Amino acid sequence: MNLLIVEDDLDYREEWRESFIRHGLEVFCESKAERVVINLDKGDKYDVIILDLNLKGSMSGIDLIRVIRVEKNDQTPVIVLTSSTILKDQLDILDLDPFIELFDKRRHSPSNPEVILKKVDVLTKKSSKTYRIGVVDFKISSNSSHIFINNKNAHLTVTEFQILKTLLENYKTHSGERPTLRSEILKNLGHNADAKSDAIQVHITNLRKKLNGLLIIEFSVGGYFIHEV
Repeated sequence: MNLLIVEDDLDYREEWRESFIRHGLEVFCESKAERVVINLDKGDKYDVIILDLNLKGSMSGIDLIRVIRVEKNDQTPVIVLTSSTILKDQLDILDLDPFIELFDKRRHSPSNPEVILKKVDVLTKKSSKTYRIGVVDFKISSNSSHIFINNKNAHLTVTEFQILKTLLENYKTHSGERPTLRSEILKNLGHNADAKSDAIQVHITNLRKKLNGLLIIEFSVGGYFIHEV
């Protein structure tokens, strides 16, 4: 799971970064909201954003939330760090969003991150789809191109992610009794440069290697079946 910390207090930000890394998370940091907007414009994706509400600079934390939700139409979970009174108009925005949680940073130390990690877990479960095949659990983040297999990031390419997501969704819809058609995979890949029928098999081969021992992908006439090992 990757996590972005947006906090202008360097010492506080570094304490949280080190604490999250110790708990196995991939952590990115920014001190200004403007930098986050630039990153999002470049296509960067995060599973969770931890955001200081009172950022210094021309863009506040609440301004960044408006950009993420309204301009980007992005529902990435956000944990809002607060340390002072929240204005009513700010509270109205935060309370109405199901993917936002408040966190009073005056009451919790970065050296004891259990409370904020529980909030991270709750929000990511809200914003992800889960599938179970045999004894293997798959969790697809709705906000980034990540698939977690038994809670570990599978580290797939964008194309591999889309193919496996299509296979899992078809498996769930048809209880594993109908293959995922090649045409369905091509449709979901859209205008991706790799969306050529003769290239799909290459990506499937790479997926098989990454899923070795966890999931079997078999070719059938016109499509692919997946099933437990």
